[in-house]
Amino acid sequence: MRLLSLCLLLVGSFPMVAARPTLAAEPGLRKAISANQPMWVRAPLDTSPRMLGAGYDEQFSAYDAEGQAHRLYPNKFRSTKIDRYDVQFVQIDDALKLKAAANFLFASAGVQTSTTKRYVWMQVYHLTKVVSLVRRGKPRDQARLVAEKLYYGNAFNVIISGEGSRFTTDVAAKLRSGGGNLSTFARKHRLEIKFVTDGLRLKKGAHVPMGQDPSKVRAAFMEGRPQPIFVEFMPMKQMFTKPIAWSTAKLTPGKYKLTRVTFDVARTKSSGRPWDAFGGAPDPLIVVAIGRAEPTTLCFAKNAYDGKCHPEKVFDLKEGVRLTFAAIDKDVRDNDTIGETVPFDLLKSGTPFRSIPVKTTGQLRSLKIMVEPVR
Repeated sequence: MRLLSLCLLLVGSFPMVAARPTLAAEPGLRKAISANQPMWVRAPLDTSPRMLGAGYDEQFSAYDAEGQAHRLYPNKFRSTKIDRYDVQFVQIDDALKLKAAANFLFASAGVQTSTTKRYVWMQVYHLTKVVSLVRRGKPRDQARLVAEKLYYGNAFNVIISGEGSRFTTDVAAKLRSGGGNLSTFARKHRLEIKFVTDGLRLKKGAHVPMGQDPSKVRAAFMEGRPQPIFVEFMPMKQMFTKPIAWSTAKLTPGKYKLTRVTFDVARTKSSGRPWDAFGGAPDPLIVVAIGRAEPTTLCFAKNAYDGKCHPEKVFDLKEGVRLTFAAIDKDVRDNDTIGETVPFDLLKSGTPFRSIPVKTTGQLRSLKIMVEPVR
């Protein structure tokens, strides 16, 4: 209550190997993808619809050790025009994804695979046509994967890599959330970026958009003639593969920035009476006290029961220091208590770049925060 008291004062060519029976679940392996769950792979430039219906193994190869191909379905397909701009992120978290990326993407970008590094494939693309396999009857042969669809258009592929100790799940989540400049983000987190263009070229002076806004994609890139850019493979049976573990960053003593606060307050006072004399919503003021320091204002919302703000407050996080957030209904004459959070040790309560829920009391129904390290 001390805090409240104070506040109230204020997917080249395809390599080929044998098609074998479906891999069984073994120790050290985990389910990667289920049957009929599609998987995109960068398409080599000489790819054509002739590959649709062909069988492939987990190395994305269509020939066995004797050089024999395994066709599962006749090469019958249909073509559909589409017009889709998008930005997607593929986090490489298992051996199957890594093999696909290494075969069809990394080599073109000059990226060397390493067991100590982690990778994200960022796809910026404009799709203009999809050619889809028309399955007829039961499969003629056995294989792990079948080439199901071929997408045409223009793409700009970005390979983002970094040492596993730095490129954590939290940094990857921040990357996928969009916003900002990719080059600046990479420098901040000491990541490497490599590019492979498939008809989509960055305009002079433009930056790679990290968000999924089609207008920004169109504004940043020039396009060439449509070409095959992605192949969609479909597993014929459940498959298993080795996981690639991503580390979760931990909060350690140091300097942090409070980047987001979201809150929700009860619709009435604890007495059941409305916050406003005329029955309206309160005017929540959110403050924080770090340790024994005086509270600092973070957010203010007029006539609102909930809200979100980005205070960008920088503070030092030390061992044993507790944080307390409080909400008051700010009025011209008298401020009313809404509620506060139970004092907590942030070092033991969450991870950077992720929403951290905080236990609340009173009429403060919920409060969540997000922090990131300042280097």
